[in-house]
Amino acid sequence: MKNKRAIYSILAANVISGFAQGISMIAIPWYFAHILDDASAFGHGFAIITAITLFWSLYSGTLIDKYSRKGIFLVLNAIGFVLLTGFAWFGFYTGGLSAMALLFVFGYNVLNYNIHFPNMYALGQEMLPSKDYGKFSSIIEVQHQVTTVLAGIIAIALIPSKEGSNLVTEFLSLDIQPWTMHEIFLLDGFTYALSFVIILTIKYVPDKKRVVQTGSVLSQLKVGFAYLHENRPVLIFGLSSYAVFLILLVHAFYLINIYVNEHLKMGGGMIAIADVLYAFGAIMAGIFIRKIFFKTKSVNSVMIMMTIVVAIIVMVAFTKFFLFLLFFQFAMGLCNAGIRIQRMTWLFTKLPNEVIGRATSVFNSIRIVVLFVLLELFSLKYFSEDSHVAYAYLICGAIVLLAIIPLLKMDKRPKTS
Repeated sequence: MKNKRAIYSILAANVISGFAQGISMIAIPWYFAHILDDASAFGHGFAIITAITLFWSLYSGTLIDKYSRKGIFLVLNAIGFVLLTGFAWFGFYTGGLSAMALLFVFGYNVLNYNIHFPNMYALGQEMLPSKDYGKFSSIIEVQHQVTTVLAGIIAIALIPSKEGSNLVTEFLSLDIQPWTMHEIFLLDGFTYALSFVIILTIKYVPDKKRVVQTGSVLSQLKVGFAYLHENRPVLIFGLSSYAVFLILLVHAFYLINIYVNEHLKMGGGMIAIADVLYAFGAIMAGIFIRKIFFKTKSVNSVMIMMTIVVAIIVMVAFTKFFLFLLFFQFAMGLCNAGIRIQRMTWLFTKLPNEVIGRATSVFNSIRIVVLFVLLELFSLKYFSEDSHVAYAYLICGAIVLLAIIPLLKMDKRPKTS
């Protein structure tokens, strides 16, 4: 693999910063749902963050195509270090952090995700020949999910319960003291600093000459829209294949807390275990998905996995057995990661490197609009009462099912790989 040392440095930095960030992203929704007992407030807050992300996503794509992608990583990690350690210091100084402060940190992490991963994929495409795109996508998935497993395991040991103990103390009777949210944020902040140092040392030789874009943000956005308008298969595939990831966001950051709390009547240990199982499924996808679908067209393989997702969503909606939730998590991890690998490999071969940032922004922006609508809908108190969350899952399943239809039509076109 070309620029191997640089690629491994990027992945190492991603693991380090993603580890503590993953703990924060698990801990904050948990804190709202189980400590503050106000999942609805988090849902509304997440919806507002999502609305802000719409504008950020459009702008971030132009930054990726206009500026040094290594430089963007450095700026992101520097900002992350300052913000997270700043909030941590404030928490130590005042004795704790408000719900608004927690939402602010969660919001920053969401905004960071929306430029971090597109920037990493764009940098990888810039560094690598096309024959290595699939391998790169698989490596990213495996290392990201291994990090998620570690974050989930540590989250089990650190996240407090209402009684002041943590999940390990509750379920395994081990005497491990829970961490406060500002202590978790301090860990997160310092991993950003370490990631900054690693990225600073990266040196690479571009595989292809990059045409750096100039002009206003609006003019750059028009380029992205124009390219996708002229290349309809790319637009259709890019949007439809995002459906499972869209549903995953709603499930992972919001619905699962209600599902476990109200539908299964179980504690937070189940959520942490479920997160770990999801990551194991995604790791399996990173290792095996390209081998499983070696002779299958990307569009067909994505439709197969989307169909599986519809089936498991219906299954989890109509059952109250916790083992079904665990199976759902594993299968969801396998299918979502598999779809992402197939999608990014396909898009790498179709999108020129100089427009990939803006094209991805278009996909993200449309996804964000739908995500905002779903979060506002599911934040209605009705869905957090009794077992009504099952109806939210059925709506999610219907969305994935509808997204398969354009892919069915697209697969009939000639020359679609």
